[in-house]
Amino acid sequence: MEYGNGWGCSEYTVITSLVLFILFLCGYLTTLFYVSGLYYVIFYATYFVLLIGFILILSGYVFESSETHYHHWFIALLVLTFLSHHNPIISAIHGYFFGVFIEGSARFGLDPVWNDIDIPERITDIR
Repeated sequence: MEYGNGWGCSEYTVITSLVLFILFLCGYLTTLFYVSGLYYVIFYATYFVLLIGFILILSGYVFESSETHYHHWFIALLVLTFLSHHNPIISAIHGYFFGVFIEGSARFGLDPVWNDIDIPERITDIR
């Protein structure tokens, strides 16, 4: 069964699962940082705001004539910076995101996040 935008039940299930996983991860990490001490909460919250702000500034002002494409290896690398606790749940999540990073970079290459619109795509398959 398809809905208004052409998505089926499986697409909605995957998106819902990802959103719930992200919410769980954010809540769990916030709890771990809070238990570790208020310093860690303030440090990682400041780091997160500065990191996202830096990426948005680069996307909007520095590379304004570029097309922004956030590859899955880039997103996994950003998530890996916040997985610093040593417990079984975080280790499993760390292993998953490290696998996403390695698979994305090994299979597809480390393509740039900001692609210049004026320059055509580079040729990657030379025969």
